[in-house]
Order: sequence, then structure tokens, then C-alpha cells
Amino acid sequence: MNNPVEITPPIPAGATRTITMSVPPAVSGTPTTAEALCAATKAAANNSVSWFEATISAGVFNPVAAWYENYGAQVFPLIPTDYKQIGVDGEKASKTGDLSTVRSDCSQFASDLKTEIDYPKTQVPPIPNTTYEAEWQSSLHGLYSNAVACASAAKAKNAATLGSSLTAMLPFFHTYSAVILAVEKAAL
Repeated sequence: MNNPVEITPPIPAGATRTITMSVPPAVSGTPTTAEALCAATKAAANNSVSWFEATISAGVFNPVAAWYENYGAQVFPLIPTDYKQIGVDGEKASKTGDLSTVRSDCSQFASDLKTEIDYPKTQVPPIPNTTYEAEWQSSLHGLYSNAVACASAAKAKNAATLGSSLTAMLPFFHTYSAVILAVEKAAL
């Protein structure tokens, strides 16, 4: 790249500044995304910046990856953790007959699912891929209705209904997991 990037005025130490550059792909004489990022990073280093943030707009920008980094990494992990705990405690309950822990687990799972379903769009916007978003929302709702059924069955000490609700969760959890993997893969 022949034209160095100069940041003016210089950024004081400890301060931050977001720099947005547009790097159209395949335009003759235009630096590649890597060249632009290197130049911006070098310019930031020359200005003694302790923290530098750059947004590169090019043919490689991935909105799903950006969504994951800003939102998904925080909201995705809770559901698998709750689901696993139901399985662990469900196995214990099948040996002891005590469903109180499973009831508590299913109630907590339902509460966490409801929270994730009801996130205001200003806090957690939709995944910027309509297929992933639809599958995520569908799996959340399916898991939620079965978590509520699980808690009710455990409260009533109805092992057959409890087992049915746990079995019914499985395809929804598989879909949820598939969405997580697809979104995480986009972020790599």
C-alpha cells in the first residue's frame, strides 16, 4: 500500500477512536482489507494508542459474526447449561424417585428461556440471518413450552408426563445447538 493512513488529530494515550474505512473489493489501486487494516493499526501505533478499534467494510464483512461477538456469545451459553443440568438431575431422580430437583431445574430452564425469548430487540437484535433467527426463535419457544410441562409434571410427580416433556425437548435442543454452531462458525 503506497498511501499511509494518518490519524489526525493524534489520539491521546488512553483514549479510543473508532475508524471506519470502506475498502471496495476488486477495485484497481484500492488496498486490500489486510493492507488497510495494517495501515490503520500502524497509524494507531504511531499515535501511541493503547486501544484501537477499526471497522473494515469490505466484501468479507460478516454481519452474523458481528452479531455473535456482540450478543450471541453472551446469550447462547445459558440454555445448554440449564439443559445439561436437567439431564444430570433427571438421571438421579430416575434412581431415587425424588423429582423436586428436576422440578427446580425445569422451572429455572423455563425462566431462562422466557428471558431469552423476551429480550428487547434494542438489547439483543435478531440474528442477521433470517433462517438462523427463525430456527433460534422456534427452538426457544419449543424448549420453553416443554420446560413448563416438565416443571408441572415434576410438581405433580407424574413421571410419565415428565419423561414425555423431556423427550419432546430433544429436537428443539438439537435445532438450538445447530444454530449456535452455525453462528459460531460464522464468527471464526
